[in-house]
Parts: sequence; C-alpha cells; structure tokens
Amino acid sequence: MSDGISPPWIRLPEILPGFPVSKEFSHPTIHDPHLRKGKNPRIFVPKKLSVTHNAQRPSILFFAHLAKGGPLSGSEKTLLTMMQELAPRYECHLIAPGASPLTKVAHTLGCKVTLLRYQSFSKVLSKQGYPDGALEQFHRHQPVKQLIQLIRTINPRLAIVNTSVNTVPVLAAHHAGIPVLWWLQEVIPHSKSLPNFLGFMANHATAVLGISDNTLGFRPYLKRKLPTYLIPPAWNDKAEQAVKTWPRFRRQIRSRLGLTEKDLAVGFVSLRASHNKGYSEFMRIASQLPLEQLPIHIIVRTNLPGGLAQFKKQCRQIVKPPLVSRFHLLPPIEDLRQIYPALDLLIVPSLINEGFGLTALEGMAFGKPVIAYRSGGLEEIFRKTNNGRFLAERGDIASLSQKATILLQRTNLRSHVGLRNRHTIQRAYGMQLYRQRLFSMIKTLLTMRKG
Repeated sequence: MSDGISPPWIRLPEILPGFPVSKEFSHPTIHDPHLRKGKNPRIFVPKKLSVTHNAQRPSILFFAHLAKGGPLSGSEKTLLTMMQELAPRYECHLIAPGASPLTKVAHTLGCKVTLLRYQSFSKVLSKQGYPDGALEQFHRHQPVKQLIQLIRTINPRLAIVNTSVNTVPVLAAHHAGIPVLWWLQEVIPHSKSLPNFLGFMANHATAVLGISDNTLGFRPYLKRKLPTYLIPPAWNDKAEQAVKTWPRFRRQIRSRLGLTEKDLAVGFVSLRASHNKGYSEFMRIASQLPLEQLPIHIIVRTNLPGGLAQFKKQCRQIVKPPLVSRFHLLPPIEDLRQIYPALDLLIVPSLINEGFGLTALEGMAFGKPVIAYRSGGLEEIFRKTNNGRFLAERGDIASLSQKATILLQRTNLRSHVGLRNRHTIQRAYGMQLYRQRLFSMIKTLLTMRKG
C-alpha cells in the first residue's frame, strides 16, 4: 500500500483548462519602475503573442493584488479567464506587484505585463475592521504617484482592479482620470470600519463587479449608488476538449497511490490547510466515514506546513493504525486537472463566508458529486445546480459525514449526480452566458467618461 507520496509526478502549468501555453515560453524580464526612481517605466511586449496588438483597439488595464509562486488561486483563475476572453478584442495590459505564475500566463495570452511593487490592504477583510485613518495612512506609504504616472503612460480606456484588498490601484487610477471597475471576489465583513471602506469605494470606483450575490451584500449601505454588475466565474468550455485525458489522469494518480477502480477516493482540495478552508473539519469528517466497511481512501491535496510527517501524525490521532495507510497527502501538483478525475467524491467544508467557491464548481465540472457546508457563495452554486440536498449547516460534521456515506454506498447515485453536475455546470456557469454578461458590461463601461 502506498504511503501517499509516489514520485515522479506529472508536471504541467496550472492554468484554467483551455489556456494556450507555449512550450517555448520564458517569462520576460519586466522592468520595475519603482526600483528606478526618476525614470519612465518601460512597458514590455511579448515577442510571441496569441493576438495582434493594435493601437486602434480600446485598451483595458488590469491590476493583480499579489505576486506569489505555486498554484493559481481562485481569484487569479477568474482574472485570467476574463483576460483570455477580452484579449482578442481589446489591448489588455496587466500591472502586478511582482512576477508570478499569473503574470506568466497573462504573457502567453498576449497581454502586456508591467511590474510595480505595491501592497494590498488586507485589513479590509478583518472581522474587527481597522482604525480610523488606517487606510489613508497605508496609502501614504505606497507608490501611488509612480502608479499614476504609469497609468497615464499606458492611457487605458478602463481600469479593472482585482479583489477588495487592492485599494492602491483604485486610488491611483481614479486620480489618473481613468474609469475604475472594482472587482470584488471576497465577502466584505460587517465591521466598524465598513462605512469608511464603502466611502472610499463610492469616492474612487466608477462601478463594482461581484462574483456572487454575497460579494455584493454591502450595496444597501452605500451612500452613493454605484453601477453594480454580477458575473459569476465560468467553467471554461475549452476544457471539454481535454475530457479524453481524464481517464489517463485517473489511472496515473490512483495507481501511484495503490488504488484500484474498486476503491473509493474522497478528496479535499485547497491551496492551504487552513482552519477557514476546513482542513481540520475534513479530517474529522473522514474519520467518521465507514472506513472498515467500504474500501474508502482519503486524498488530500493541500500545502501542509509539516508535510507528510505531520499529516501521518494527524491520521494516527483520528483512526486506527491499520487505516492510516488509507490516508494520502498529494505533493503540490501544479495542474489540478490531474486530481479531480481521480476522485469519486469531493468535500468542501469551508468555514468562512465564501465569495464563491471555485473548488466546488471545478469538482462538479469534472463530473464529481460534491458536498459542502452552507458557506456564502457555495450555497449559490449548489442552489443553481440543484444540489441543495448535499449542503450541511456550517460546522455540522455529522450531517456532512452522513451525506458522504450515502453517496459512497450508492454507486448509481454517485454516477447520476456526477453526470448531472457536469451538464448543469455548463448551463449555469458556461462560457456562453459568461461572455454575454462580460461583453455587455465592458461595452457599457467603455462609454463612461474619464474621471
């Protein structure tokens, strides 16, 4: 029986299925104007582009909120999906605080990329809020003037700022006289500082875009009504071209873990093994499954600080020694397309008020039954896909364990739910509907005056 780690693993760039990635691609050396004060920033254009740059096309400027290595986050995936759709029609330019897999993929999509170091104001998402004047003080220590200069050099028709913590580009684009679409991908908590933050939003944003009703829950508290748009993330229909690879990925992952087709694989997929994402909840749920009656294997794909040693220690604390070998920690596979096909059931026990819940959408799109806690945007996904019966109240481990057990015991039910999920996701979150909403919104925003 495998111990959960069996190299070598397939290495593919983790992008949304369908993103074109050139094998010859190498990330450009992008000038950072913040490091060379007094000099105008140079804007680098990739040599090999998937689109032809044309000065006659309207220019749209995107802002990323962080620069990190490793797999793409949900907000980065949704940003790249939008850029991929807009790049053939518009001149797309990305400004990011550093080089990352995000900037690398944006480059392959034919987008110009420029780096300038700035920080995110993470206190926006704090339940305790932040002191009066903290946001203004934060901006005094950011390269706002350099960013304004860079924006004026690019001279876009529209600035799209990704995530609620990305306040610096909102401020800079507003002062540069560019219409700002602030794209909120998180739920802003009701704290003592919410009025201050909403005041900043009303004074600097031209319009607001949310990925779920939950992310736009602040609208009744806005003193100045802003145009708001709701466009949920989409499942890239180009991924259907890769369906034939799913059985191969399933065989490869399961064979390395010592699983046969008679074994049942229950999965947890998250970038981090954090409390908010429900890692501990998942392990407790797994311990309550009928492991001795059914050939159930637990597959965890996350970044655990203590690695495999910590994982095995946790397993020994929750199950009998003979069952520890049924728990597998996957190494950081970059392409999640390799993981979902190997699963028979996906559990998303998030404990936070999720802005959306992209992991659940991905699991359903791969034809898997998914169960989850009723956490913010997750509930919206389950409601639109007729999966309400597979939701449990947040923290109700017994209920989620029971739902998982029923699905694991009934092969026909698993197959029916998985197949239905795959088709329902295409209807509710397919690219056709996404494109209609996206291009209608962009057309409207490009008619707005600057300032």
